[in-house]
Amino acid sequence: MIDKECRDVLPPQAKIRACLSLLGDRRLPAAYVAPINGEVSSVFQSLRDYNNAIKYKKIEIERALAPVKQLPSSGEALPVTFGAMSLRYTELGTLQALNRLANFNSQSDEARRGATEEQNNYNLALQYNPMNYRTYRYRAEVRSLFCDSASAAQDLEAAVRFAETAGDQNAARDYKRATLGACLDSRCSNLVGSDSTLGDEQVFSALEHRSDAASAAECAGLRAERPCLAVYG
Repeated sequence: MIDKECRDVLPPQAKIRACLSLLGDRRLPAAYVAPINGEVSSVFQSLRDYNNAIKYKKIEIERALAPVKQLPSSGEALPVTFGAMSLRYTELGTLQALNRLANFNSQSDEARRGATEEQNNYNLALQYNPMNYRTYRYRAEVRSLFCDSASAAQDLEAAVRFAETAGDQNAARDYKRATLGACLDSRCSNLVGSDSTLGDEQVFSALEHRSDAASAAECAGLRAERPCLAVYG
């Protein structure tokens, strides 16, 4: 049902309409609601509409967690997997990062709030899967953004360790070579904020090393559009 009436529909705008129409069908089994919202979020991401991508990713998470909240306090197995929830929260964090980068110049206060929410979602992702090495890598970048260099370094070390444990030697090698951003003096005339900034190269580097090719392409465009990045430390 999802493939024919939502996932495989083209072009993107038609896919959004089809998926939302499917969500409006009261006969839709509850098990389909979360993944369909995830599809809608992905389409909005491909269109660089990060606000809506974040909106539907949050709905996906809420609906995925709904069965858990309805469970009695017993020893029943959870109807969601920890790994899947960790991935969803990590994806939400990456969407918030892309949104922050795309809108930073005009919304510095929102950029700070977005970075805080991003870090909170990485924290939740790691609660569900403490060995999610990609999430450690992303959280390290945000912690560096907020000038918490010690915690950032610890996260980067954890990313390397768990990547090696998982057998992902390519990721482990990339993480070992990574250079975290630091709070620096202003480098560009259009920086917003004041006392501390993060070099854009470090931020874009972290995003472009993610496994999602679409995110890498988006970041390549954002690099050209946003020559400098600053967030209040």
